[in-house]
Amino acid sequence: MYIVVALIAAFAYALQGTLMASFYRKMDTLSVVAYRGLAIGLATLPLLFFLKASDFATVPSIMGSILLCSVVAACGNWFIANAVCRLPVGIASALLDSFRTVTAIALAIFFLGEMLNGIQFAFIGALLACVVTLCLCKKNPGSEPLPPAILFTGIAFALASGVSLGCAMGMIGATSRATHPLLIVFLWELTIGLVAMGGAFARGKLKGGVMEGFSPISLKDFGRVVLCSSPTIIGTAGYAFAAKLGSIAVVSAVLSAGSVIAALIAFVLYRERLTSTQYAMIALCCTAIAGLNLV
Repeated sequence: MYIVVALIAAFAYALQGTLMASFYRKMDTLSVVAYRGLAIGLATLPLLFFLKASDFATVPSIMGSILLCSVVAACGNWFIANAVCRLPVGIASALLDSFRTVTAIALAIFFLGEMLNGIQFAFIGALLACVVTLCLCKKNPGSEPLPPAILFTGIAFALASGVSLGCAMGMIGATSRATHPLLIVFLWELTIGLVAMGGAFARGKLKGGVMEGFSPISLKDFGRVVLCSSPTIIGTAGYAFAAKLGSIAVVSAVLSAGSVIAALIAFVLYRERLTSTQYAMIALCCTAIAGLNLV
């Protein structure tokens, strides 16, 4: 059952990531990360009324972990925001999901004591090989090739995002076992927004004015951010619930299926066409992920 929940979470994460790409590409990325976290926190707030009083009793004991995870995740969200500004959403998502999966699996092995066999390691190697091939594939003949500087900068941002979010999600997966998933969504996502806001204000301070580091947003656009980021509630809650039921390493691997979903959504919304080879590599990535779940 927890794999089904993880697949639902993967779809939700892919949907919100693709929808938020339009904001990342037209606004300051750090400001958007802040608005996104605040929007998710506000959207989740009414759902907290359905929780028991005993659920809130766990807050003091987990806030240290939440804060650490939020700082790491805020960096990861900023990295992926910059990646999708330079790469097609499908490729950026595939890179993010793959590196996040490998990082989360490594954390599960070394810090949570979860064991993997040789076949699982082989699937991880195949996954990375597919990702490298995906990045090196040429785009469609009719499209403009990306300059090498932009391409490799985008890959570097996606790599940094995958490692950061892999660490954050590994830690939050362990923390989620101590409390209600909805409480995790509210505390984690809201704190990510506050951390990003603090970073934007600090950046503005260095520029000579606190507000200079924070891009303003209209009420209408903020409402759109709330709408576009709201699938994260399902994604994070689903991930937290699945992590309570099963292996964090396996759940993290299942989330990588979102790269295919993101590529398809990006094709519909942004007309980001991929070559048949790139689609084949994404499919092979999913095959490797499925193999991780079956062995």
